[in-house]
Amino acid sequence: MKSLLKEFSSIHSGNSAPDKSLFSKKGKPFIRARSLEFLVRGLPLEDCERIDDLIAKEKGLKLYPKNSIIFAKSGMSSKMGRVYILPSEAYIVSHLAIIIVDENIVNPLFIKYYFSYRPPFHLIKDDAYPSISLKDIGNIEISIPKAEIQDRIIAILEKGKYLREKREKSILLFEKLLRATFLNMFGDPVQNERKWNKKQLKEFGEIITGNTPPRANKEFYNDNFIEWIKTNNIIRESLFLSKAEEYLSEKGFKVSRYVNENALLVTCIAGSLSSIGRSAISDRKVAFNQQINAIVPNKEVSVYFLYWMIKISDEYIHSFATKGMKRLITKGVFEQIEFIKPDYNLQKDFEKVAINANNLLSKLMQSKTQLENLLNGLSQSAFNGDLEFNTAVDLEVLLENNYSYFKDNADKKAIQLLLDRLDKNELNENKFYEEHLYDKAKSFVFELLKDEKIKQVYEKEQVKLVVI
Repeated sequence: MKSLLKEFSSIHSGNSAPDKSLFSKKGKPFIRARSLEFLVRGLPLEDCERIDDLIAKEKGLKLYPKNSIIFAKSGMSSKMGRVYILPSEAYIVSHLAIIIVDENIVNPLFIKYYFSYRPPFHLIKDDAYPSISLKDIGNIEISIPKAEIQDRIIAILEKGKYLREKREKSILLFEKLLRATFLNMFGDPVQNERKWNKKQLKEFGEIITGNTPPRANKEFYNDNFIEWIKTNNIIRESLFLSKAEEYLSEKGFKVSRYVNENALLVTCIAGSLSSIGRSAISDRKVAFNQQINAIVPNKEVSVYFLYWMIKISDEYIHSFATKGMKRLITKGVFEQIEFIKPDYNLQKDFEKVAINANNLLSKLMQSKTQLENLLNGLSQSAFNGDLEFNTAVDLEVLLENNYSYFKDNADKKAIQLLLDRLDKNELNENKFYEEHLYDKAKSFVFELLKDEKIKQVYEKEQVKLVVI
Protein backbone atom coordinates (compact mmCIF):
# COMPACT_ATOMS: atom_id res chain seq x y z
CA MET A 1 0.00 0.00 0.00
CA LYS A 2 1.31 3.43 -0.93
CA SER A 3 1.43 6.49 1.30
CA LEU A 4 1.90 10.17 0.50
CA LEU A 5 5.29 11.51 1.57
CA LYS A 6 3.61 14.29 3.58
CA GLU A 7 1.79 11.67 5.69
CA PHE A 8 5.00 10.59 7.40
CA SER A 9 7.27 13.61 6.78
CA SER A 10 7.46 17.34 7.23
CA ILE A 11 8.64 19.21 4.13
CA HIS A 12 10.43 22.53 4.28
CA SER A 13 12.26 25.17 2.30
CA GLY A 14 15.52 26.64 3.63
CA ASN A 15 16.33 30.28 4.38
CA SER A 16 17.88 33.10 2.39
CA ALA A 17 21.66 33.19 2.72
CA PRO A 18 22.99 35.86 5.11
CA ASP A 19 25.57 38.41 3.97
CA LYS A 20 29.02 36.92 3.34
CA SER A 21 30.50 39.03 6.13
CA LEU A 22 28.44 37.10 8.71
CA PHE A 23 30.09 33.75 7.99
CA SER A 24 33.04 32.62 10.09
CA LYS A 25 35.19 29.58 10.91
CA LYS A 26 33.01 28.80 13.94
CA GLY A 27 29.43 27.65 14.22
CA LYS A 28 27.39 25.15 12.23
CA PRO A 29 27.54 24.42 8.49
CA PHE A 30 25.46 26.43 6.03
CA ILE A 31 24.59 24.42 2.92
CA ARG A 32 24.06 26.17 -0.42
CA ALA A 33 22.79 24.56 -3.63
CA ARG A 34 26.33 24.43 -5.02
CA SER A 35 27.50 22.64 -1.85
CA LEU A 36 25.59 19.52 -2.92
CA GLU A 37 28.03 18.91 -5.76
CA PHE A 38 30.88 18.08 -3.39
CA LEU A 39 28.76 16.69 -0.54
CA VAL A 40 27.27 13.91 -2.68
CA ARG A 41 30.81 12.99 -3.77
CA GLY A 42 31.62 12.20 -0.15
CA LEU A 43 33.47 15.34 0.91
CA PRO A 44 32.83 16.30 4.56
CA LEU A 45 30.05 18.62 5.68
CA GLU A 46 32.74 20.53 7.63
CA ASP A 47 34.01 21.91 4.30
CA CYS A 48 30.87 24.08 4.01
CA GLU A 49 30.70 27.69 5.16
CA ARG A 50 29.85 28.16 8.84
CA ILE A 51 27.64 30.54 10.73
CA ASP A 52 27.44 31.17 14.47
CA ASP A 53 24.23 30.07 16.20
CA LEU A 54 23.61 33.54 17.68
CA ILE A 55 23.87 35.22 14.28
CA ALA A 56 21.69 32.49 12.76
CA LYS A 57 19.03 33.09 15.42
CA GLU A 58 19.20 36.84 14.85
CA LYS A 59 18.67 36.30 11.09
CA GLY A 60 15.82 33.84 11.65
CA LEU A 61 17.63 30.80 10.22
CA LYS A 62 16.20 27.40 11.04
CA LEU A 63 18.56 24.62 12.10
CA TYR A 64 17.72 21.28 10.47
CA PRO A 65 18.41 17.99 12.28
CA LYS A 66 20.63 15.05 11.46
CA ASN A 67 19.06 12.65 8.90
CA SER A 68 17.20 15.43 7.09
CA ILE A 69 17.07 14.69 3.34
CA ILE A 70 17.92 17.65 1.11
CA PHE A 71 17.94 18.39 -2.62
CA ALA A 72 17.72 21.43 -4.91
CA LYS A 73 14.18 22.61 -5.69
CA SER A 74 14.89 25.59 -7.97
CA GLY A 75 17.38 26.72 -10.58
CA MET A 76 19.60 24.56 -12.77
CA SER A 77 20.80 22.61 -9.71
CA SER A 78 17.31 21.09 -9.41
CA LYS A 79 17.95 19.23 -12.69
CA MET A 80 21.04 17.45 -11.33
CA GLY A 81 19.28 14.87 -9.14
CA ARG A 82 21.69 15.33 -6.22
CA VAL A 83 20.22 14.02 -2.96
CA TYR A 84 22.02 14.26 0.39
CA ILE A 85 21.23 13.14 3.92
CA LEU A 86 22.55 15.31 6.76
CA PRO A 87 25.12 13.55 8.98
CA SER A 88 24.68 16.34 11.56
CA GLU A 89 22.73 19.55 12.11
CA ALA A 90 23.01 22.30 9.49
CA TYR A 91 21.45 25.49 8.19
CA ILE A 92 20.05 25.28 4.66
CA VAL A 93 19.70 27.83 1.85
CA SER A 94 16.25 28.62 0.41
CA HIS A 95 16.98 26.94 -2.95
CA LEU A 96 16.92 23.55 -1.23
CA ALA A 97 14.02 21.40 -0.08
CA ILE A 98 14.31 19.59 3.25
CA ILE A 99 12.43 16.42 4.18
CA ILE A 100 12.32 15.34 7.83
CA VAL A 101 10.78 11.88 8.09
CA ASP A 102 9.09 10.26 11.07
CA GLU A 103 11.76 7.69 11.93
CA ASN A 104 9.19 5.56 13.76
CA ILE A 105 7.63 4.88 10.35
CA VAL A 106 10.46 5.02 7.86
CA ASN A 107 14.25 4.92 7.80
CA PRO A 108 15.58 8.18 6.26
CA LEU A 109 18.01 6.14 4.14
CA PHE A 110 15.06 4.34 2.57
CA ILE A 111 13.68 7.69 1.35
CA LYS A 112 17.12 8.83 0.20
CA TYR A 113 17.45 5.68 -1.90
CA TYR A 114 13.95 6.23 -3.26
CA PHE A 115 15.06 9.63 -4.57
CA SER A 116 18.21 8.07 -6.01
CA TYR A 117 15.95 5.67 -7.92
CA ARG A 118 13.39 8.34 -8.86
CA PRO A 119 15.19 11.71 -8.73
CA PRO A 120 13.19 14.78 -7.64
CA PHE A 121 13.68 16.45 -11.04
CA HIS A 122 10.82 14.32 -12.40
CA LEU A 123 8.56 16.87 -10.64
CA ILE A 124 9.86 19.81 -12.73
CA LYS A 125 7.03 21.13 -14.92
CA ASP A 126 8.88 23.69 -17.06
CA ASP A 127 12.38 22.71 -18.13
CA ALA A 128 13.19 26.31 -19.13
CA TYR A 129 12.41 27.58 -15.60
CA PRO A 130 13.12 24.57 -13.40
CA SER A 131 11.47 24.47 -9.99
CA ILE A 132 9.84 21.90 -7.73
CA SER A 133 6.98 22.85 -5.41
CA LEU A 134 6.85 21.64 -1.80
CA LYS A 135 3.25 20.61 -2.44
CA ASP A 136 4.27 18.27 -5.25
CA ILE A 137 7.02 16.81 -3.08
CA GLY A 138 4.50 16.10 -0.34
CA ASN A 139 2.16 14.36 -2.77
CA ILE A 140 4.74 11.79 -3.90
CA GLU A 141 3.38 8.27 -3.36
CA ILE A 142 5.79 5.70 -1.88
CA SER A 143 5.29 2.10 -0.79
CA ILE A 144 6.57 1.83 2.79
CA PRO A 145 7.30 -1.78 3.82
CA LYS A 146 7.83 -3.00 7.38
CA ALA A 147 10.93 -1.77 9.21
CA GLU A 148 12.85 -5.04 8.83
CA ILE A 149 12.17 -5.08 5.07
CA GLN A 150 13.29 -1.44 4.79
CA ASP A 151 16.52 -2.31 6.61
CA ARG A 152 17.18 -5.26 4.34
CA ILE A 153 16.53 -3.22 1.20
CA ILE A 154 18.90 -0.53 2.51
CA ALA A 155 21.57 -3.15 3.29
CA ILE A 156 21.35 -4.56 -0.24
CA LEU A 157 21.44 -1.13 -1.91
CA GLU A 158 24.28 0.03 0.36
CA LYS A 159 26.26 -3.07 -0.54
CA GLY A 160 25.56 -2.54 -4.24
CA LYS A 161 26.66 1.10 -3.94
CA TYR A 162 29.82 0.02 -2.10
CA LEU A 163 30.66 -2.54 -4.80
CA ARG A 164 30.07 0.00 -7.58
CA GLU A 165 32.30 2.56 -5.84
CA LYS A 166 34.93 -0.13 -5.34
CA ARG A 167 34.90 -0.84 -9.08
CA GLU A 168 35.20 2.88 -9.80
CA LYS A 169 38.21 3.15 -7.48
CA SER A 170 39.83 0.12 -9.13
CA ILE A 171 39.32 1.70 -12.55
CA LEU A 172 40.89 4.97 -11.35
CA LEU A 173 43.84 3.06 -9.88
CA PHE A 174 44.47 1.33 -13.21
CA GLU A 175 44.37 4.68 -15.00
CA LYS A 176 46.81 6.14 -12.47
CA LEU A 177 49.08 3.14 -12.94
CA LEU A 178 49.12 3.58 -16.73
CA ARG A 179 49.68 7.32 -16.39
CA ALA A 180 52.59 6.63 -14.01
CA THR A 181 53.99 4.00 -16.40
CA PHE A 182 53.88 6.47 -19.29
CA LEU A 183 55.60 9.19 -17.25
CA ASN A 184 58.22 6.72 -16.01
CA MET A 185 59.05 5.60 -19.56
CA PHE A 186 58.83 8.93 -21.39
CA GLY A 187 58.72 11.70 -18.78
CA ASP A 188 56.31 14.63 -19.01
CA PRO A 189 55.41 14.95 -22.72
CA VAL A 190 54.96 18.72 -22.41
CA GLN A 191 58.03 19.57 -20.32
CA ASN A 192 60.14 17.03 -22.27
CA GLU A 193 62.84 16.73 -19.62
CA ARG A 194 64.14 13.61 -21.43
CA LYS A 195 64.93 15.76 -24.51
CA TRP A 196 63.06 13.58 -27.01
CA ASN A 197 62.74 14.78 -30.58
CA LYS A 198 59.58 16.85 -31.00
CA LYS A 199 57.40 16.65 -34.09
CA GLN A 200 54.17 18.27 -35.24
CA LEU A 201 51.09 16.04 -35.06
CA LYS A 202 50.90 15.89 -38.85
CA GLU A 203 54.21 13.98 -38.74
CA PHE A 204 52.65 11.31 -36.51
CA GLY A 205 50.17 10.41 -39.23
CA GLU A 206 47.44 11.67 -41.54
CA ILE A 207 45.03 14.19 -39.99
CA ILE A 208 41.41 13.88 -41.17
CA THR A 209 38.56 16.21 -40.17
CA GLY A 210 35.13 14.61 -40.18
CA ASN A 211 32.04 15.96 -41.91
CA THR A 212 28.24 15.84 -41.97
CA PRO A 213 26.65 14.55 -45.18
CA PRO A 214 23.84 16.97 -46.18
CA ARG A 215 20.78 16.36 -44.00
CA ALA A 216 18.52 17.43 -46.84
CA ASN A 217 19.31 14.17 -48.60
CA LYS A 218 17.35 11.64 -46.55
CA GLU A 219 18.94 8.76 -48.46
CA PHE A 220 22.23 9.47 -46.69
CA TYR A 221 20.67 8.49 -43.34
CA ASN A 222 18.06 5.85 -44.22
CA ASP A 223 20.13 2.74 -43.58
CA ASN A 224 22.53 1.37 -40.95
CA PHE A 225 25.48 0.87 -43.28
CA ILE A 226 28.16 2.46 -41.05
CA GLU A 227 28.30 4.15 -37.64
CA TRP A 228 28.50 7.94 -37.66
CA ILE A 229 30.56 8.98 -34.64
CA LYS A 230 29.95 12.20 -32.71
CA THR A 231 31.78 13.70 -29.73
CA ASN A 232 29.46 11.95 -27.25
CA ASN A 233 30.96 8.65 -28.46
CA ILE A 234 34.37 9.79 -27.21
CA ILE A 235 34.13 9.01 -23.50
CA ARG A 236 36.88 10.08 -21.12
CA GLU A 237 36.93 6.78 -19.22
CA SER A 238 36.94 4.57 -22.30
CA LEU A 239 39.93 3.72 -24.50
CA PHE A 240 37.69 2.86 -27.46
CA LEU A 241 34.78 4.64 -29.15
CA SER A 242 31.32 3.85 -27.83
CA LYS A 243 28.63 2.60 -30.19
CA ALA A 244 27.08 5.37 -32.31
CA GLU A 245 23.37 6.13 -32.09
CA GLU A 246 23.19 7.39 -35.67
CA TYR A 247 24.25 5.62 -38.85
CA LEU A 248 24.89 6.54 -42.48
CA SER A 249 23.61 4.64 -45.50
CA GLU A 250 26.01 3.37 -48.17
CA LYS A 251 25.26 6.52 -50.17
CA GLY A 252 25.93 8.66 -47.09
CA PHE A 253 29.17 6.79 -46.47
CA LYS A 254 30.41 7.65 -49.97
CA VAL A 255 30.29 11.39 -49.17
CA SER A 256 31.49 11.00 -45.56
CA ARG A 257 34.95 10.98 -44.04
CA TYR A 258 35.97 7.85 -42.25
CA VAL A 259 38.81 5.91 -40.65
CA ASN A 260 39.57 2.23 -40.22
CA GLU A 261 40.52 0.62 -36.91
CA ASN A 262 43.51 1.91 -34.91
CA ALA A 263 42.96 5.59 -35.65
CA LEU A 264 42.74 8.14 -32.83
CA LEU A 265 39.66 10.40 -32.84
CA VAL A 266 40.07 13.69 -30.94
CA THR A 267 37.36 16.20 -29.98
CA CYS A 268 38.34 19.59 -31.43
CA ILE A 269 35.02 21.50 -31.29
CA ALA A 270 33.00 21.58 -28.06
CA GLY A 271 30.92 23.83 -25.83
CA SER A 272 33.29 23.39 -22.89
CA LEU A 273 37.07 23.57 -22.75
CA SER A 274 37.25 20.36 -20.70
CA SER A 275 35.89 18.39 -23.66
CA ILE A 276 38.58 19.64 -26.05
CA GLY A 277 41.29 17.02 -26.58
CA ARG A 278 39.18 14.11 -25.36
CA SER A 279 40.15 11.11 -27.46
CA ALA A 280 39.36 7.47 -28.21
CA ILE A 281 40.72 4.75 -30.47
CA SER A 282 38.65 3.28 -33.30
CA ASP A 283 38.42 -0.50 -33.04
CA ARG A 284 36.36 -0.68 -36.27
CA LYS A 285 35.72 1.33 -39.44
CA VAL A 286 33.61 4.44 -38.63
CA ALA A 287 32.55 7.73 -40.20
CA PHE A 288 32.62 10.83 -37.99
CA ASN A 289 31.48 14.45 -37.88
CA GLN A 290 33.32 17.76 -38.26
CA GLN A 291 33.78 18.31 -34.52
CA ILE A 292 36.39 15.57 -34.58
CA ASN A 293 39.90 15.39 -36.00
CA ALA A 294 41.27 11.89 -36.51
CA ILE A 295 44.92 10.88 -36.55
CA VAL A 296 45.72 7.85 -38.69
CA PRO A 297 49.14 6.87 -37.26
CA ASN A 298 51.98 6.11 -39.62
CA LYS A 299 53.98 2.89 -39.32
CA GLU A 300 56.33 4.25 -36.64
CA VAL A 301 53.67 5.49 -34.22
CA SER A 302 51.74 3.39 -31.69
CA VAL A 303 48.13 4.52 -31.40
CA TYR A 304 48.19 3.50 -27.71
CA PHE A 305 51.20 5.73 -27.09
CA LEU A 306 49.44 8.54 -28.97
CA TYR A 307 46.25 8.10 -26.93
CA TRP A 308 48.02 8.30 -23.57
CA MET A 309 50.28 11.17 -24.62
CA ILE A 310 47.25 13.26 -25.60
CA LYS A 311 45.31 12.18 -22.49
CA ILE A 312 48.15 13.28 -20.20
CA SER A 313 48.64 16.55 -22.12
CA ASP A 314 45.05 17.84 -21.88
CA GLU A 315 45.94 21.29 -20.47
CA TYR A 316 48.58 21.73 -23.17
CA ILE A 317 45.99 20.92 -25.85
CA HIS A 318 43.46 23.28 -24.25
CA SER A 319 45.94 26.15 -24.73
CA PHE A 320 45.47 25.89 -28.52
CA ALA A 321 41.67 26.27 -28.40
CA THR A 322 39.91 29.50 -29.35
CA LYS A 323 38.19 31.54 -26.65
CA GLY A 324 34.46 32.21 -26.53
CA MET A 325 31.26 30.20 -26.11
CA LYS A 326 32.32 27.55 -28.62
CA ARG A 327 35.82 26.16 -28.12
CA LEU A 328 37.63 25.18 -31.30
CA ILE A 329 40.96 23.85 -32.55
CA THR A 330 41.07 24.06 -36.34
CA LYS A 331 42.69 21.32 -38.39
CA GLY A 332 45.47 23.75 -39.35
CA VAL A 333 46.29 24.47 -35.72
CA PHE A 334 45.78 20.87 -34.58
CA GLU A 335 48.22 19.35 -37.05
CA GLN A 336 50.94 21.84 -36.01
CA ILE A 337 50.81 21.03 -32.27
CA GLU A 338 54.19 19.64 -31.27
CA PHE A 339 54.65 16.49 -29.22
CA ILE A 340 57.53 14.24 -28.23
CA LYS A 341 58.25 11.34 -30.57
CA PRO A 342 60.34 8.66 -28.80
CA ASP A 343 61.79 5.58 -30.46
CA TYR A 344 59.09 3.33 -31.93
CA ASN A 345 60.37 0.24 -30.09
CA LEU A 346 59.89 2.06 -26.78
CA GLN A 347 56.39 3.07 -27.86
CA LYS A 348 55.65 -0.60 -28.60
CA ASP A 349 56.91 -1.61 -25.13
CA PHE A 350 54.40 0.81 -23.63
CA GLU A 351 51.69 -0.47 -25.97
CA LYS A 352 52.08 -4.01 -24.58
CA VAL A 353 51.55 -2.71 -21.04
CA ALA A 354 48.59 -0.58 -22.15
CA ILE A 355 46.87 -3.47 -23.96
CA ASN A 356 47.24 -5.83 -20.97
CA ALA A 357 45.98 -3.17 -18.58
CA ASN A 358 43.06 -2.33 -20.86
CA ASN A 359 42.00 -5.99 -20.96
CA LEU A 360 41.75 -5.92 -17.16
CA LEU A 361 40.10 -2.49 -17.26
CA SER A 362 37.50 -3.79 -19.71
CA LYS A 363 36.55 -6.53 -17.25
CA LEU A 364 36.27 -3.98 -14.45
CA MET A 365 34.15 -1.70 -16.66
CA GLN A 366 31.95 -4.65 -17.59
CA SER A 367 31.59 -5.53 -13.92
CA LYS A 368 30.74 -1.89 -13.09
CA THR A 369 28.09 -1.80 -15.83
CA GLN A 370 26.59 -5.06 -14.57
CA LEU A 371 26.47 -3.67 -11.03
CA GLU A 372 24.82 -0.45 -12.22
CA ASN A 373 22.21 -2.43 -14.15
CA LEU A 374 21.70 -4.67 -11.15
CA LEU A 375 21.33 -1.69 -8.81
CA ASN A 376 18.80 -0.06 -11.13
CA GLY A 377 16.83 -3.29 -11.27
CA LEU A 378 17.03 -3.73 -7.51
CA SER A 379 15.84 -0.17 -6.91
CA GLN A 380 12.95 -0.58 -9.31
CA SER A 381 11.88 -3.82 -7.63
CA ALA A 382 12.39 -2.45 -4.12
CA PHE A 383 10.30 0.68 -4.63
CA ASN A 384 7.62 -1.17 -6.56
CA GLY A 385 7.27 -3.49 -3.58
CA ASP A 386 8.29 -6.72 -5.32
CA LEU A 387 12.00 -7.17 -4.52
CA GLU A 388 13.19 -10.76 -4.21
CA PHE A 389 16.10 -11.13 -1.85
CA ASN A 390 18.13 -13.70 -3.75
CA THR A 391 20.01 -11.38 -6.07
CA ALA A 392 23.72 -11.17 -6.76
CA VAL A 393 24.15 -8.18 -4.45
CA ASP A 394 22.17 -9.88 -1.67
CA LEU A 395 24.42 -12.93 -2.08
CA GLU A 396 27.47 -10.73 -1.56
CA VAL A 397 25.82 -9.31 1.56
CA LEU A 398 25.47 -12.89 2.83
CA LEU A 399 29.11 -13.61 1.97
CA GLU A 400 30.26 -10.65 4.05
CA ASN A 401 29.17 -12.64 7.12
CA ASN A 402 30.25 -16.04 8.48
CA TYR A 403 28.97 -19.42 7.34
CA SER A 404 26.45 -19.75 10.19
CA TYR A 405 24.79 -16.51 9.11
CA PHE A 406 24.82 -17.66 5.47
CA LYS A 407 23.25 -21.02 6.34
CA ASP A 408 20.49 -19.40 8.39
CA ASN A 409 19.60 -16.74 5.81
CA ALA A 410 20.25 -18.30 2.39
CA ASP A 411 17.48 -20.29 0.72
CA LYS A 412 17.76 -22.63 -2.28
CA LYS A 413 17.79 -19.78 -4.80
CA ALA A 414 20.68 -18.06 -3.03
CA ILE A 415 22.65 -21.32 -2.83
CA GLN A 416 22.03 -22.02 -6.52
CA LEU A 417 23.24 -18.52 -7.39
CA LEU A 418 26.36 -19.19 -5.31
CA LEU A 419 27.06 -22.33 -7.38
CA ASP A 420 26.38 -20.50 -10.64
CA ARG A 421 28.73 -17.66 -9.79
CA LEU A 422 31.62 -19.96 -8.89
CA ASP A 423 32.08 -20.86 -12.55
CA LYS A 424 35.06 -18.70 -13.62
CA ASN A 425 34.40 -19.20 -17.32
CA GLU A 426 34.86 -15.92 -19.23
CA LEU A 427 31.30 -16.27 -20.57
CA ASN A 428 29.87 -16.27 -17.06
CA GLU A 429 28.65 -12.70 -16.55
CA ASN A 430 27.87 -13.32 -12.86
CA LYS A 431 31.26 -14.72 -11.84
CA PHE A 432 33.16 -13.36 -8.83
CA TYR A 433 35.72 -10.71 -9.78
CA GLU A 434 37.11 -10.36 -6.24
CA GLU A 435 39.42 -13.19 -5.23
CA HIS A 436 38.59 -13.05 -1.50
CA LEU A 437 34.86 -13.47 -2.22
CA TYR A 438 35.60 -16.30 -4.64
CA ASP A 439 37.69 -18.08 -1.98
CA LYS A 440 35.02 -17.52 0.67
CA ALA A 441 32.31 -18.82 -1.65
CA LYS A 442 34.34 -22.01 -2.23
CA SER A 443 34.73 -22.55 1.52
CA PHE A 444 30.96 -22.14 1.97
CA VAL A 445 30.38 -24.82 -0.70
CA PHE A 446 32.45 -27.33 1.30
CA GLU A 447 30.41 -26.48 4.41
CA LEU A 448 27.17 -26.86 2.44
CA LEU A 449 28.33 -30.29 1.26
CA LYS A 450 29.01 -31.36 4.84
CA ASP A 451 25.61 -30.06 5.94
CA GLU A 452 23.99 -31.89 3.00
CA LYS A 453 22.50 -28.68 1.60
CA ILE A 454 24.04 -29.60 -1.75
CA LYS A 455 25.31 -32.84 -3.25
CA GLN A 456 27.57 -34.08 -6.03
CA VAL A 457 26.04 -35.80 -9.05
CA TYR A 458 27.69 -37.27 -12.14
CA GLU A 459 26.47 -35.89 -15.44
CA LYS A 460 28.08 -36.47 -18.85
CA GLU A 461 31.32 -37.67 -17.26
CA GLN A 462 31.49 -34.53 -15.13
CA VAL A 463 30.91 -33.93 -11.44
CA LYS A 464 28.18 -31.37 -10.88
CA LEU A 465 26.96 -29.74 -7.65
CA VAL A 466 23.20 -29.46 -7.17
CA VAL A 467 21.04 -27.97 -4.43
CA ILE A 468 19.11 -30.51 -2.38
